[in-house]
Amino acid sequence: MDKVFNLSKAAAAAYVMYKLVKLGLTDSDLLTYECALNKVYFRDKIVWITGASSGIGKEIATQLSKLDVGVKLILSARRKKELEKLSEMLECESAVVPVDLFELDSLEAVAESALAAFGRVDILFNNGGISTRALAENTDFSVDEKIMKIDYLSYVKLTKLVLPQMIERRSGHIVNMSSLAGKLGSPMRSAYSGAKFALIGHFDSLRLELARYDIHVTNICPGSVQTEVDKNALTSTGNSFGIEDPDIRNGMTVSRAADRMLAAISNDKHEVWLFGNTLQKIVCYMAQYMPTIAKAVTMKQADKLVQNAEKLMRKSAH
Repeated sequence: MDKVFNLSKAAAAAYVMYKLVKLGLTDSDLLTYECALNKVYFRDKIVWITGASSGIGKEIATQLSKLDVGVKLILSARRKKELEKLSEMLECESAVVPVDLFELDSLEAVAESALAAFGRVDILFNNGGISTRALAENTDFSVDEKIMKIDYLSYVKLTKLVLPQMIERRSGHIVNMSSLAGKLGSPMRSAYSGAKFALIGHFDSLRLELARYDIHVTNICPGSVQTEVDKNALTSTGNSFGIEDPDIRNGMTVSRAADRMLAAISNDKHEVWLFGNTLQKIVCYMAQYMPTIAKAVTMKQADKLVQNAEKLMRKSAH
């Protein structure tokens, strides 16, 4: 009996060691890293993507169009010409529906156009957004308000507008672009982090409410991904940051990020973590499983983090 017990302990220890080693090699949470794309999930689906004119949204549209499973795409962003260029390049049927997520009062009409394009929306990919690069003490409140409208309230409103037809069909999937900044705050991103935390709280609650209708909710939390999010981020006065953030430039490629997102969505993952570097992975796991220690560690580094942030802001100012 003792031998069996000892063998069981050894097997358990070996399994844990295997998982820890594998964790060290991953660029996403283990469930996301290990799951394979289920192409059938997207068969004949109508997918509405906001923020589709560039970055992650554009890449998601591109990869979906290549699946050859009858998917149809609704492309939304402010830049209509960029959307039209993308639509011409895609290998599937698509419709262009421009949107300005800051203009919340316009979203009813936008949603009507999106729903009319192909008769329904099966998957809403709330992806459009904007970041910040500013210290909270210096940031004009109008910037905080703009970030919350674009990065949080527009997601909530668009979801409310497509939900009735999903509930009626008892089928649908809501995907939201949150961030690792929605798991743990960092300097220069107070407004952005606040919006991303709000997203996770709201849509975690909504997932529970929608389970009875078989409607799924996936919150995606990327770290640094090689997009223009740094250059387009807002400063304390609402101007564009305009320069590259080294963390973003050295982050995960857009194609890899989109690949893991689609795999996770097709396997109904509730939350997805994507890491731009090893430090982001360590901090994310600490924040999730050892929050007190994570906060203590980051507080010890607070002065250094703020100093580095201020250096980057001075560079932007020039």
